[in-house]
Amino acid sequence: MVRKKSGRKYFVLDTSVLVHDPGVINQMGDNVVVIPIWVLEELDHLKGRQDHVGECARRASQIIDGYREKANKLGRSLSKGTATEAGGLLYTDFDGQGCAELPVPLEPTNDNKIIAVAWKWERKFPGKVILLSKDINLRTKADCLGIRAENYKYEQLVERLEGVHTGRIDIQVGLENAYLLTDLVRKQSLTVEAFEPFVKINTLLENQCCWIKTGENKFTLAIWRNGFFHAVPRWTARVPQSQTIDVKPCNPEQAAAYALLMNPEITFVTLSGQAGCGKTLMALYAGYNQMIEGVYDKIIVFRLTHEVGEKIGYLPGDHDQKLDPWAGPIKDNLSLILANHPRDHGIDPIRALVDDGQLEISSINFIRGRSIRRAFIIVDDAQNLTARQAKTILSRLAEGSKVVFTGDPDQIDNRFVDSLTNGLVYSIERLKGESLVGHLTLRETQRSPLAELVAGKM
Repeated sequence: MVRKKSGRKYFVLDTSVLVHDPGVINQMGDNVVVIPIWVLEELDHLKGRQDHVGECARRASQIIDGYREKANKLGRSLSKGTATEAGGLLYTDFDGQGCAELPVPLEPTNDNKIIAVAWKWERKFPGKVILLSKDINLRTKADCLGIRAENYKYEQLVERLEGVHTGRIDIQVGLENAYLLTDLVRKQSLTVEAFEPFVKINTLLENQCCWIKTGENKFTLAIWRNGFFHAVPRWTARVPQSQTIDVKPCNPEQAAAYALLMNPEITFVTLSGQAGCGKTLMALYAGYNQMIEGVYDKIIVFRLTHEVGEKIGYLPGDHDQKLDPWAGPIKDNLSLILANHPRDHGIDPIRALVDDGQLEISSINFIRGRSIRRAFIIVDDAQNLTARQAKTILSRLAEGSKVVFTGDPDQIDNRFVDSLTNGLVYSIERLKGESLVGHLTLRETQRSPLAELVAGKM
């Protein structure tokens, strides 16, 4: 029997929470944690998967089993509860009546059985039970039944997507100080003293992209680093109807992003923004140029697509053939970069890069255990990473390598994360201001004439 304790909460965990954070039990403090037996059943089904989900299911199962052994040594089972490392209590439980006890008839699915367990505990401890889930519909159904339901937010560092660090700041110096912009371009860098009247230096973050303005449309770009404002090279505006294929930064945001990508002292760059703003193209362009210059030996692209992680093993063919449907966007961008590359006897330049070991397109599932040296690494669609996956990737980085996360937090395909708890946003917020890290949110898209028409008319 659970002893009532003033202020103690009773958290019923859904499978999605344990997969998102296998260590969630020890994050619950001195509260009571309840794991429905149906969650254990789902973990058992998931633990055989050879991907991040399977890894997390195995880890969560190991932690729960450790508590089972602890309870057994005390002559009891987990159904009777055992103390957690955080000072709380852990229970496994089930509702013998299943969904039959709920006030409305629901199909006997695992989700609904989990809700039934929460309903059982809510009746014993009114107003103190919280069902934690990453599943939107499960939370909504629980709420309909009068059960308090919440998203698991331990790794959520901001309350709204609009509050995520953008990596940029506008500094107004006024038309009368236009000479500062001229000096910055001429000298390529200026000390902090030149701009002290216009910005509080202690509010600047390392590697922040600065729009230094004398007016609304008159500005110079700079990156704040090591106490200096470093000028960003000019960009080349896109010429409408141009038939020339020449990949270069074509707006201020792309120019600032490219400057971060080309700085070897910044070993981790995050780029966020909607489709069409040039995140992946700029990353590939910077990686290719630096590989040609000998800074890196190869480009590795992890084309993170949630379906790849789940279903790749069931597709026909070898590793490259399985990934080919998801490698299309990468190859499209590389084709633009290599458009003017001379072909040797008709050989596809992308195929030549792969054959020479200079380009690798791989699934994120195969990164564990690797130590990647002298490589320019791009993780595309990084908004589908969990925070745990992001940590795993960054820990694989060896000497002489650089990693770039690109993605759009509004486009989530992974049901175990959301727009605020995904690995991209978590990395942006957790590492902002560090000298090795740079970030920029791109807002301006480069559309075709048709896309421009649709954007304005539909």
